[in-house]
Amino acid sequence: MRKDIATNDQWGFLSFSESRGHMHVLSPNGFAETDPAHVIANGGAQLMNAKVYEERYSNPDAGQIIGLNEYATTAVMLAYSRPGDTLVYAPNGHGDRSAVFKRIANSYARYGIEVARNYQEVELIDDIQVDPPLIPNIISPTIAAYFGENGHADPNVRYYNKHIHQRLWEETGVPTPMTGYVDRSHQMSIERALQAAGDWKSYVINTVDGSGGYGIHFADKSEVGRIITSLMGDRNNDVVQIQGYIPLKSSPCIIGNLSDSGIEILLASEQYFKTPGAHSGNFWDKEMLQRLKQYEDDYQRAFATLWEEGVRSQINIDLLIPEVPTIGSDGNLHDVLAREVNIRPAGSSVLLRQQDATLRNDGSPDIIHTVSSTRVLDPDMIEHINDSTQKNLGIILYNYIETSQSASLAFLGNDICPDDFVKFKNDSLKRL
Repeated sequence: MRKDIATNDQWGFLSFSESRGHMHVLSPNGFAETDPAHVIANGGAQLMNAKVYEERYSNPDAGQIIGLNEYATTAVMLAYSRPGDTLVYAPNGHGDRSAVFKRIANSYARYGIEVARNYQEVELIDDIQVDPPLIPNIISPTIAAYFGENGHADPNVRYYNKHIHQRLWEETGVPTPMTGYVDRSHQMSIERALQAAGDWKSYVINTVDGSGGYGIHFADKSEVGRIITSLMGDRNNDVVQIQGYIPLKSSPCIIGNLSDSGIEILLASEQYFKTPGAHSGNFWDKEMLQRLKQYEDDYQRAFATLWEEGVRSQINIDLLIPEVPTIGSDGNLHDVLAREVNIRPAGSSVLLRQQDATLRNDGSPDIIHTVSSTRVLDPDMIEHINDSTQKNLGIILYNYIETSQSASLAFLGNDICPDDFVKFKNDSLKRL
């Protein structure tokens, strides 16, 4: 699917590129998916519809948050680029980052994956905006106003917010966790919201403005009232969502492509968390989708309801598989629940490129484990490990943050038993 947004004499067409995870790209007139493009690295937009994004110029604290997030995620977006592309990025005060990008491109290339080798620095991502000023990979509340009343006419905007897609799923019979809401209209008190969420030892409290992990709180039942009262005291929070903290077997995520021609399921992986709510990586193997086959009808319905509402993007739906069948929002017992959707490339989306790797034994990966953030004092050590390890194992560096020496790594393997693969990963992390 191609969606031409607008034109600009300097940058050409601003388009969505389906083959690049529906990222926004800038390209000359007549762009085709096979053509080189300028891929826009707007990682600050991961805060989605949060008011802190809207206030990034008027509020210095908000600007710092957005700038740091953009800096921390820029290199990840190389995974969505293609050979011949140019990555357009803002350094946010950190200078020329082409050396880091080259290191990551070389790490991918070692395993036969080619990404952008051209890098264009701009002072501000917003400098490349067209009129109306769509923000690449994000539409903030201000920008959403261009799409209609209350900024919700565009489905990709409307259904990112947690309470909107949650209520859509509830209305269409998709199994979701029992959920309560507290908003400024006081339609539901904190006590009633707790009742709607069910009786649990602890709860997950979400702000619903699209700010992702920045808006998640975990609390014992006795602390829920205090936290919600504090959150509602912040003018940025119009709605607070509360759900039970459900004991889980696993938390899979499913990536699908929603286009005018239908729904294509691309990949499934399992999420890992360092602490509740703190995503630390994903596990993928070739049998993952098959193992989730028993839940296919439920997650396909979650995708279908969004597609029917007009959402067109690469999206990621997080699932919850409880330890025991759990009552959902429809009052029935379920063995899988739809938790939330990311209408953008998500943390697991890099796996779509990494699964195309070719290891030194000429095999493709059977298993990949990403580690989204770990300290690496000497990135050259990654290549030393790659040179010295077995031919059926390898490591791809797919992000590096110079200021904190924080790296994101993908561990690859084929024809290897799970215990040996885990040993390789753990031993490598110790060396790094």
